[in-house]
Amino acid sequence: MTQRQQQGFNTFLGSACAMCHSFPLFTDNQFRNIGVRPIVEDRGRQEVTGLFADRGKFKVPSLRNVGLRPRMMHNGDFTTMQRVFDFYAHRNGQIPFQGNIDPLFNAPIAFPPQQEQAIIDFLNNALTDPRVANEQFPFDRPVLHQQKAQPNPLNLGGGRPGSSGQPPVIIADRPPYLGNQWFQLGLDAALADTQAWIAVSASPPQNGEINADQLLGPFTVRGSGTAGGFATGPNPIDLDPALDGQVRYMQWIVEDAGAQDGQAKSAVVRVTLFCGNGQCFCTADFNRDTTVNTLDVLGFLNAWTAGTLEADTDRNGTVNTLDVLQFLNHWNAGC
Repeated sequence: MTQRQQQGFNTFLGSACAMCHSFPLFTDNQFRNIGVRPIVEDRGRQEVTGLFADRGKFKVPSLRNVGLRPRMMHNGDFTTMQRVFDFYAHRNGQIPFQGNIDPLFNAPIAFPPQQEQAIIDFLNNALTDPRVANEQFPFDRPVLHQQKAQPNPLNLGGGRPGSSGQPPVIIADRPPYLGNQWFQLGLDAALADTQAWIAVSASPPQNGEINADQLLGPFTVRGSGTAGGFATGPNPIDLDPALDGQVRYMQWIVEDAGAQDGQAKSAVVRVTLFCGNGQCFCTADFNRDTTVNTLDVLGFLNAWTAGTLEADTDRNGTVNTLDVLQFLNHWNAGC
């Protein structure tokens, strides 16, 4: 810290500010009402506890990295630290709303100008971690699935128009990581009150259509009209490391008498299976301890006896003897 920031730190610790924003986290993690908004408009903590004594209270925030915040106070009303100090000092038109005010704020909290600026320097700069400001490890910003350079699944276009004159719409926004039991494809803008299938192929499409190796479904298309139909096609992904990096091409096929050959088709999506950032466990390692042994068999049999979907190793939505056979095959193979 600079000498000025050190002075600001010392002044801060000896002031009423530190009674709530206490060292070292610069918060006491309590709930207080400082009168930022009228209680009738914002009941605060009372909404959670239902206690009359909690009306207008909000949690005291930490002041670490406060200099990086574009707005302050729980309603974001203040954009500069100077306005915050004006509020606590009851000056420049900043007067707290009355009603259940914390006794600590009955009187203004003010400092001589030189001390105030030293405190502001300390808060805005000395409490800023450069790693946070520069988004460096361990505070680097995570890259969301949707922010990757090339989406996965990737829409390749194509399709075949239906009765509406347009191809039905495929919705593919679930990350296809191994073990994702909620992976699914959505269908929209299709002919309603009919049936649809998901075509799956390991080969790329030709002229906007794929030659299916597998058909999932049928799925009922609900809705109304020639372009108001919708459906969801669940397609759980096995937790099998051997699938990592494999590519699948998928496309909706909808029964539609007004389409060529009686079938409307959506665009094709390319789905690349991946393990993600974590370790990719094998099916036989049921308890996920990275070792395949008899404990995995016991864990699987317990889940199978209970009928939980965790034991649905073939991912068909039903727990039966076929799951036992598949699990034992993986277990005998060591993965």
